[in-house]
Amino acid sequence: MDFLTVFPEYINRPFFITGHSYASLYILKLSAQIINRIQIEKTNDLNLVGIAIENGMLSKIEQYNSLITILSYKGVIDYEYYLKLMNYYKNSSTTQPEAYFDFSQYVEFPEYGNVIPIANISCGDYLSSVRDYMWENHKLSVFIFLFFFFFFCQN
Repeated sequence: MDFLTVFPEYINRPFFITGHSYASLYILKLSAQIINRIQIEKTNDLNLVGIAIENGMLSKIEQYNSLITILSYKGVIDYEYYLKLMNYYKNSSTTQPEAYFDFSQYVEFPEYGNVIPIANISCGDYLSSVRDYMWENHKLSVFIFLFFFFFFCQN
């Protein structure tokens, strides 16, 4: 591992891979790469002790549906914006509680790329703007993680 060549003081130190939410997708891939490398190269330099994932992403739809309530509760989106989105819940025929409202019906999930609003439905536009806000304000943490991911996973 090149990292351990550059920083030999980290050889055999306990090493954890941790993350939250969408990072779970990368954590699992990174962990598998490191474990395979340890087994193939029979290296003892990296002491991978474990992985931890908080609120891991299970599916795009479940993640997206929980996003509105969580971001409102944390104050990331203001209450007025939250009420606009909840109007779609109140005008729907669903019998599910508010917290489980299916916002995914207003957007499309392409295999790769961003969530796209369904044409002529303003709820999808609102949801897309929430996604854009999260990307613009949290992309530094994504880039830092990806740097380490590619650093450790080079062939």
